[in-house]
Amino acid sequence: MPSFSIFKRDGSLKVASDEVDSLKAIVEKEKSNLSGANLSWADLLWANLSGANLSGANLSWADLSGANLSGANLSGANLSWANLSGANLSGANLSWANLSGANLSGADLSGANLSWANLSGANLSWADLSGANLSWADLSGANLSWANLSGANINYSCIPFSGTSLRAIFDDRIRIQHLYHAVRTDGKVEDPDLASLFKSDLFLKVVNKFHRAEEYGYIGGKDA
Repeated sequence: MPSFSIFKRDGSLKVASDEVDSLKAIVEKEKSNLSGANLSWADLLWANLSGANLSGANLSWADLSGANLSGANLSGANLSWANLSGANLSGANLSWANLSGANLSGADLSGANLSWANLSGANLSWADLSGANLSWADLSGANLSWANLSGANINYSCIPFSGTSLRAIFDDRIRIQHLYHAVRTDGKVEDPDLASLFKSDLFLKVVNKFHRAEEYGYIGGKDA
């Protein structure tokens, strides 16, 4: 008789068997108190975990595709290589979470808190990240093809300047932020046409609209 054990941070142990209850059913029942639970490799396809407390939980390699995790607390959780494709994570707290290599394609992450999250190598294609907090997040190597980052906070985040990120949906503020960093070259610009463009009044006026220019410094001076 197959059985599943969920070890929780408080030391308690929950056991479920196929003949009595499924793992998904008991996780849904216990969702308010799953902080620190070990759910690696768990099959939680389409689970209803809205508002769940999964802070610090181990969900590595878990199948959470199509799951409802809206408003859930996943701060500090290990979701590396988890399948979250099509999941609803709107308004979820994923600060400091490890999402490296996770599949988040088509996921709803609108308004989610992803500050300091590790999203390196994650698949975020077609994900909705509108209004999400991505400050200090690591998105190196992430696939951002057609992801919606309109209104997202990307302050101090590491976003790849690559083909996939260039296909993402950005608002003007983030476009200017990318442009601003792209032109802050340390060395001399050799191409005369490019150097002339970088020094033009219109170009300087545009890039200096960057909302953190006071901290990073103005290109061409504050009055440019």
